[in-house]
Amino acid sequence: PGVDIGADVSLLMEMIPAINRRFGLTPEEVDALDATTKQLVFVAATSAGSQLIGRAITRQLVVQLLRGIGIRVAGKSIARWVPVLGQAVAASISYGAMKLLGNSHIDDCYEVALRAIEGRQVFRAELIDDGRR
Repeated sequence: PGVDIGADVSLLMEMIPAINRRFGLTPEEVDALDATTKQLVFVAATSAGSQLIGRAITRQLVVQLLRGIGIRVAGKSIARWVPVLGQAVAASISYGAMKLLGNSHIDDCYEVALRAIEGRQVFRAELIDDGRR
């Protein structure tokens, strides 16, 4: 028990940044945005409740995320003690937890990217209406 938690942390340390890259929401990409778009991204990320967008993903941040689904993780550790069937249950719980966290992060990234694009379009329209561009 406990070794599988390390595997889950390692998996999330790879998965979350990969999802961020797909949406252009890595810390480097967000830092390269103009000030208005960067602000839109951070406001959208905050309203989506995500702490994983536009930030460096640390082991501490991933462990905090896993604590949010602690009951499943604890159940997985306990299930590992049951021969054969326990291993299958633990693997199922791990898969379910990773799928839940991954899909939730994808949904958050999609929401943030969509809000940033829409906000940028509104901002440009306002500039055009004001005659600035």
